[in-house]
Amino acid sequence: MEISNNALNLIAKWEGFRSDAYIGPDNVWTIGYGTTKWPNGKAVEKGQTITKEDAWELLRKQAQEHANTIEYYVKVPLNQNQYDALASFQYNLGRYILRNSALLVYLNNKQWEQVGKEMLLYCNANGKKLQGLVNRRLDEIALFLKPVAVIDVSKKIEYIEIDKEPKKFRIQSGKYNSQEAMIAAMNDALKQYYLAYAEPVKGSSNENGWRFISGWYNAIEEAKIIAERAILANKLSYATIRGTTH
Repeated sequence: MEISNNALNLIAKWEGFRSDAYIGPDNVWTIGYGTTKWPNGKAVEKGQTITKEDAWELLRKQAQEHANTIEYYVKVPLNQNQYDALASFQYNLGRYILRNSALLVYLNNKQWEQVGKEMLLYCNANGKKLQGLVNRRLDEIALFLKPVAVIDVSKKIEYIEIDKEPKKFRIQSGKYNSQEAMIAAMNDALKQYYLAYAEPVKGSSNENGWRFISGWYNAIEEAKIIAERAILANKLSYATIRGTTH
């Protein structure tokens, strides 16, 4: 999954922007939106500066890097709000904070309310509880527990071929149900041109239609996520997926 602007805005809110390097609460030189290391791995040093635009791009890159371990540790589907909240949590505490933790156990058992309670235990810096961290955890918990819009549409697909060389994935006739946790990966599939062929259809009775190789499909997002999950999870040279996808 990819972080959304909700994650970036939440991180930016609590990190704040500083154009000049400063000593953070953890006694580490920090710059921009909580950056402690440059892309080349070198630590931020006294006297260094950064523009707001460069700091935002650095935040986007480094926040995603921190978030990438979430799917490695968490084995159950997360919706976008849950993922974004954990991205902020990890940006603040480190990309490996979930490893061997009670929090990870609650996540993998879908004990969402307990996840929120556990996150509140991570509010200390240098052995002291900080109200700023308490407030940040409360914001992250609120986002984590916030429901996302659920798309519950069932449609028929005649034929879809996903081509990401040298892998090919084919989805044949069947009924597929969309799930909110899949939307981010669907969008990623489109951005990365995983689709072998797709074109919007205009000037017909099917104004919102899309054509994939052969066949028609109205809800392009639902098709893309099925294909993306096949690419990420199966890693096969050929895959046929039938039935209801969750």
